[in-house]
Amino acid sequence: MARILIADDSLVMRRNIKTMLQQTNHKIIGEADNGKKAYMAAIELCPDLITMDINMPIMTGVEAVKKIKAQNKDIKIIMISSEADKHSVFSALEAGADNYLLKPLNRDKLIQVIDKVSSDSSSALRVDKLKTLTGHEPFFEQISKENSGYVIENAKGIISVFVGNSFGNEHIDSLHQTIHSMLQISNLSWHFSFEAYNELGTNAIAFFESSFKSLEQSKHEYTSSLIK
Repeated sequence: MARILIADDSLVMRRNIKTMLQQTNHKIIGEADNGKKAYMAAIELCPDLITMDINMPIMTGVEAVKKIKAQNKDIKIIMISSEADKHSVFSALEAGADNYLLKPLNRDKLIQVIDKVSSDSSSALRVDKLKTLTGHEPFFEQISKENSGYVIENAKGIISVFVGNSFGNEHIDSLHQTIHSMLQISNLSWHFSFEAYNELGTNAIAFFESSFKSLEQSKHEYTSSLIK
């Protein structure tokens, strides 16, 4: 059973989600009609999962996700928004969201995603960042094949330099979150047209390159400091 907080500025949408979750083993513990209230409720109630609208007043859903995840990374967040906001998918996932659904909601799909996300607390993506980063050979191979301008050949070597060291943790965190986002995007293709999905992938790869280059620079600085 997941204890769920519903965050949406539409009263109708909040009621719809509550109705869809009736006769399930999940429990609605609170509601919020803007991002700031969602953040405050998340801190106070500590829900297992939040359904979060992306466009809300005072504080957007993406901003709320960033603040919530900074306080408690264990809270699962599912972004829910309209077709018009589909290009915000990567921003939401980059901020730390665990999944994304588009309106109009389908009850079976909503329950399926909630069940999957709420049962994924032991995911290696959350538990061991270094292990995750060095454990996705097919992922790195796919990035290399699709990105002719930047072939990643020594990812494991770069990342392994930081094992047991605090130096460069911010870069590892950034790269880990990017991989998490890209893996989530790969599971969301059914939402979008080919063109929209391809654009999301292109943006994700560009961000991945930036994070990876930053990690390379951090490795260089770290190894140089050992020589001095």
